[in-house]
Amino acid sequence: MSFKLRCPTHVYEIIPDHFVPGSERPLLAIRDKLDHIASLGVDGIALTPLFPAEDELRLHTMSFDRIDPKLGTEADLEALCIAAGQRGISVTLMGVFDHVSSQHPWFQAALKQVDDDARFPPEERTRAFFNFNGVKRHGYACRDGSSSV
Repeated sequence: MSFKLRCPTHVYEIIPDHFVPGSERPLLAIRDKLDHIASLGVDGIALTPLFPAEDELRLHTMSFDRIDPKLGTEADLEALCIAAGQRGISVTLMGVFDHVSSQHPWFQAALKQVDDDARFPPEERTRAFFNFNGVKRHGYACRDGSSSV
């Protein structure tokens, strides 16, 4: 007996907001274009981050536990995944978990903490996730100099 892992060989990366400009529910708009995507020989699609964020590519997320309402709903994502599966297309969701917005709960908690803050249990200590420094422009380090983390 052998096991063959099914991996997509032709993956189409999609930035949901840009795929069908002007769409009010981009995830459903992608679903509606799956026949065209399949006609290209694609057997996998990769969606850029879907989390709510302050930046266009959603790299500085405000939350990792919900979909940005600008893209649609969880039901829209489920409909897209079901329709893709019916066409033999896998769906991969990208996540950038080493960038968060200054509005993210981890960063907001870190602002209220000091290093190794004994007031918080170890699993809630987020200060060490960030580089705070009084000489930095915003008081913390950002890769692009913006006020987003």
